[in-house]
Amino acid sequence: MARRIEPGMDVAAVVAEMLALRAGARGAVDPNTALILESVLVGAPRETEGLAPYVSVETLAAAGRFHHLCVTDRFPLAPPLLETGMMLPSCLGAEQQAAVVAMADQALRALGFRHGAAHTELMLTSEGPRVIEVNARTGGAVPFLLPIAADYDVVTQIGRLAVGLAPELPTFSGRFAVFVAPQHRVGQTVESVAGLAETRTIPGVHAVIPVATQPGTETTADQNTIIAAVLGAADSPAEAVQIHRRVHAVVQPHYREDAAVERLSTVPG
Repeated sequence: MARRIEPGMDVAAVVAEMLALRAGARGAVDPNTALILESVLVGAPRETEGLAPYVSVETLAAAGRFHHLCVTDRFPLAPPLLETGMMLPSCLGAEQQAAVVAMADQALRALGFRHGAAHTELMLTSEGPRVIEVNARTGGAVPFLLPIAADYDVVTQIGRLAVGLAPELPTFSGRFAVFVAPQHRVGQTVESVAGLAETRTIPGVHAVIPVATQPGTETTADQNTIIAAVLGAADSPAEAVQIHRRVHAVVQPHYREDAAVERLSTVPG
C-alpha cells in the first residue's frame, strides 16, 4: 500500500486513510505496522518510449549464493500508484542491467537474505538505480512470463532450492513476455466491463483472465482494481508497448455513477 503525497495535500488525511487500510489487507500487512515516509525517487526517461523508469530483479538464493534470473521492465503506473504490467527480459543495455543487478545484490546482502526467491524493485534515476523495495517472493506475474520468454518454470526451480539443489538459470529465446493489467478507477462500483473478447484477438495476446469484472464490485485503493490479467508475447520491446496500449484502448470499464449519469441524460426534458 502506497500513496504519493503532492504539494498542498492534506497529509493527516492521507495518514488516516493508510492507517484504516491496514486492517483490510487480508493479513498481508500487520495491523500494527507503522507507516514509512520516504522521499520520492524521480525516474529518468527510458530510451524505449512507453516503459516506466523502474524495473525489478528476480533472484533465487541458495545458501547465500544469488542466482539472478532476469531484469523485468515495467509499464507506466495508473493513479494513484497502480501497476499496469511488465515485460521480460528487460531491454536495458548490458551496462545498465549490470548496475541494476549489482544494486539488487547489494540490497539482498544488506538484509541478510540467504535462501529462497526474491523480487527487488529499483527506480532508474539520473544518479543510477535506487532500491524501491525488496520482497521475499517472485514478482507477481513472473512465474507466468518466464515460460513464455524462456520456457522456464520458476516454481520447479524453487522446489530445487527446497531440497538443497542449486537452481538452473533461464535461457531466453529472443521473445519478450508481456503482462498487462488494466486498472479500474479507485473508489468506484463496477457496472460492466466491455472489450475482453476483443482483447483476445489482439496480435500477441495468449490469454485474457478476467479479475474484477463482476457488476457490483467495489474498487478501493488496494483491492479489486485489476480488471483483467492479459498475457502475451512480442518480438520487440516496441511491440510489447503496443500490446500494452491496445489492451488499454480496448478494455472499457463502466461504473454505476457513469451509468446513472447516462440514464439521466436520456430522460426527456
